[in-house]
Amino acid sequence: MDVFPCMQHILKRGFLCLMLLCSPTVLSLDYQFSPIDDPLLARQASVYDIKADKQGLLWFSSDTDGLIRFDGYRSANWLVPDSNEYNRLNINRMVFTERGDMWLGGWGEGLLLLKQQSKERINFKADSTDDNALASDRVQEIFSDSQDRIWIGSAGGVNIIYPDQPYRLTRFALNQTNHPLNGQRIWGITEFDNAIWFATSNGIVKLNSDLSTYTQLDLPALNKLVADRAREVRNIANINNQLWALSSQGLFLYQAACQCFTEIETPEDLPTPRGNVLAELSPGRLWVGASDGLYLFDIPSLTWLKNNSNNNYNFLPNADVRSLHQNSSKQLWVGTRDRGIFVGLAQHSVFKPLALTMPATLQEAALKRISAVYHDKTGNLWLATPNQLLRRDPKQQWQIFDFGWQTGIRKVFKLYSDANDVLWLATDVGLFHFKDEQLTQETRPFDLANINSTAVTDLFISTTGTFYFSLWQQGMLIWQSDKQDVKMVISDIHGINGDLIHQISVQDGLPLYAASRYSGLFVNNAAQERWSRLTLPIQDDIDGFGCALPEDNGILWLCSEYGLWQFDKTNNNLLHYMPEQGLPSPYINSAFFDAHGQLWALTNNGPARFDSQLQRFVSYGVADGLPDLTMQRNAYSISADGEMVLGTAIGAVVLNNEPEQEVFQPPRLVLTELIVDGVDLTREFDVLNENLELPYAFNELIIRFAVLDYWEPELNSARSRLIGLSDQWSALNNSREIRYVNLKPGKFQLEIEGQNSRGFNTIAPLRLTFSVAAPWYYSVWIWLLFIVSLLALFVLIVWLREASLRRQNVRLHDLVKQRTQELESLAAQLKNRADHDPLTNLLNRDGFAENFSRLLAHATRENQAVSLVLIDIDYFKMLNDQYGHNAGDVVLQHFAKLLSQRIRGTDIVGRWGGEEFVLALANCNAMDAKVFCQQFLRLLQHDGCKYQGTQLTISATMGIASLPLSVNSLQQWVKYADEALYIGKNNGRNQAVIATIPTNLTST
Repeated sequence: MDVFPCMQHILKRGFLCLMLLCSPTVLSLDYQFSPIDDPLLARQASVYDIKADKQGLLWFSSDTDGLIRFDGYRSANWLVPDSNEYNRLNINRMVFTERGDMWLGGWGEGLLLLKQQSKERINFKADSTDDNALASDRVQEIFSDSQDRIWIGSAGGVNIIYPDQPYRLTRFALNQTNHPLNGQRIWGITEFDNAIWFATSNGIVKLNSDLSTYTQLDLPALNKLVADRAREVRNIANINNQLWALSSQGLFLYQAACQCFTEIETPEDLPTPRGNVLAELSPGRLWVGASDGLYLFDIPSLTWLKNNSNNNYNFLPNADVRSLHQNSSKQLWVGTRDRGIFVGLAQHSVFKPLALTMPATLQEAALKRISAVYHDKTGNLWLATPNQLLRRDPKQQWQIFDFGWQTGIRKVFKLYSDANDVLWLATDVGLFHFKDEQLTQETRPFDLANINSTAVTDLFISTTGTFYFSLWQQGMLIWQSDKQDVKMVISDIHGINGDLIHQISVQDGLPLYAASRYSGLFVNNAAQERWSRLTLPIQDDIDGFGCALPEDNGILWLCSEYGLWQFDKTNNNLLHYMPEQGLPSPYINSAFFDAHGQLWALTNNGPARFDSQLQRFVSYGVADGLPDLTMQRNAYSISADGEMVLGTAIGAVVLNNEPEQEVFQPPRLVLTELIVDGVDLTREFDVLNENLELPYAFNELIIRFAVLDYWEPELNSARSRLIGLSDQWSALNNSREIRYVNLKPGKFQLEIEGQNSRGFNTIAPLRLTFSVAAPWYYSVWIWLLFIVSLLALFVLIVWLREASLRRQNVRLHDLVKQRTQELESLAAQLKNRADHDPLTNLLNRDGFAENFSRLLAHATRENQAVSLVLIDIDYFKMLNDQYGHNAGDVVLQHFAKLLSQRIRGTDIVGRWGGEEFVLALANCNAMDAKVFCQQFLRLLQHDGCKYQGTQLTISATMGIASLPLSVNSLQQWVKYADEALYIGKNNGRNQAVIATIPTNLTST
């Protein structure tokens, strides 16, 4: 549960009460106690022990929720986070061992061990059958001595745990019935003078370290008492090598000389404290928790001290105090019976509100925003509020002056007095002066410059009476009041929306500087009276500065919204200070040196002082007496006697104590919660010794941490980086939780650096190493198998592809072959159609001519005779006329068929046209050709043609030509065959005639 508001409430309320009630002279004795309002801690009825572990976490043992851990922000019920197994345990005492184990003693619960490494819980209980069992289940004290023995004191006696058997109980003095520790109720245990001392219900027992001998001692006021529990000693403690004891009769100190205790006397107005608990929480100061309250005893002077806040010895009246603890932030934690937990704060404020020094009638005005502060030369302190001036004279008397509604002033930027002790005011409506307790507006410089009165954002008056004042969005006006002369300089800002000069910086013997909002830094060389923009070696694009603070050693400090810059003009060296160097905020509006030469920076989140030894800033906040952290620009002043006053949004404060006397300890940074997918692993995980292993499928990792500084925990900050994801640090922020979702597999190291409200870094970064498991497919063997499988698949795919291509090639080849054959067939058909007569299917004239050329060429190579026969069917026209053209076609087809059947394979036959046919006979001379023709004619006579049942007689006349092979012209061959044909026609037809060939016939 978050308790930022809780701690902030305690701190603010406590300090405001202290500042109003306490005397400023004895600061160390001013205490204010407030009940803690953390919901879990606040519900605890009785708190019997408060301790800090080695990390600095606070632990509370109570009768309500048992064991509670607190980190300054959140409290956690440590024993019952998820179940009711240990619910409502009554825990009295706790001890942390060196190995990190925690021993818990409960009233009625026995002894509980929480083991750090194994996270195991072991419960030791009383057992009458076991001689070494716990003496009683009502444990009241646990103590670890110098020999690492753990002593357990209970309502029934003592048990010991020896270091060589760290988890085994041994019953002490079990069978020694006369031993004073046998069966005795133990209230307290300590070690002193090489012995173990016990506070019991029957006095004090001293046990030598070898456990062999013992001594019983009585307190002087007790040995005379016989009432019930009158001899009871409630506490015994070794404090700075002195032995102290507490009882219902008061406080006692052991004297070695007499080996006895002497009573500490109390003043007449102090009733004897009925003591319960002792603690030295600051050097020489002994806190005594009693049944009626809380008391403080000064050891060196042996005197009881009063609380200056109420002038009472009792610092916490009406509280039965049972436990005490002071944390590193000097807060006093008090556990009581039936009233819960209180937190006490000592009045040690660094700053004091000036409103507390004013009459009640002026305090309301003094708690407004103080925008300007000024100590004048006459010893007056001036404070400017939105509509009033407050003045404290040298006699510490306060007076208030109203501006009056007619002035229209809403803010005063600067107060400054001239050589005549006239107070001048730079305001948001113009320039004013306060003289003879009258406020008057000064318009002369504006009239001389021929401009209207406007906001004056800063003001400086030289010893010669020269006024330097900056004007909103116009520049700087220099006014020689005695000469009635004005001059406008740094007009570079004119026309830049919202630009202005924040500060005119003046140091004796050094140049003047003017820091502007948007236009950079300007410097004036007094000898030349010339202003120029100063070039700075700042790489970032920063043109706005809130202040310029020069030193005579050549150092120039610059305020900006991006931190504080230290510029060494001699070496041209630049240093940059940010929250990482202790500043409470990067927004710096002012910087100045106090009377001791210490540098201060004012921010929008409080002031900070530069520690030259640490070379870093120390921040201050509400717990240091500041009513508000919004520091006003240029609202600071140092008087001649060193008084430092600052203006805030809620009044002004004066530096109350010397801050250089403070000693600051760097805080620790600890892991407080570790949650994976909603499961809290905090109690099972050791961040220092274990590596967190996260499953691959995890969704969310939540890491909560705490900067263990309880002073102003809401101002603690931290930054982080996750190595393995990014090496870049995050910006400092106030978040105490980091979440990661869906991290990739791998190893990571989370580093967190913290910073407390003072600006001090934690002792060491918090480092958490964890890994996100890789899924099964991230295995090297899986990847190798995958790669091999991928290669095999690739080879298979290639093989299948090639096989497919081969099959496709075969199919393509077959298809091409088929298509080729079809084309060839088609070509043959086309050629056949082109070369053959469609009626008789014999070669036509062109086809015959082509084939005759080949035949003639072959015959020429073989020197074989060739005969060409030209045939004409006799009386064919008469047959067509008598029987019709169809009959003629039948006759032609029949004739062609007979002719084709008679020729050899080497011969050629064709239809020459009409009823004419041509025949070429290879390797056949004219006489052989005539024989062939005569045989065919006889065949023709015997094998007539029938047409529609009519036997048609067919005859033919043939002309034979056998020319020399050198004659390669078909026309020549046909010519002579045709001549022979006509001779046969003229001689009566139905005959074959050989053509007469001239002897001198050659190729033509």
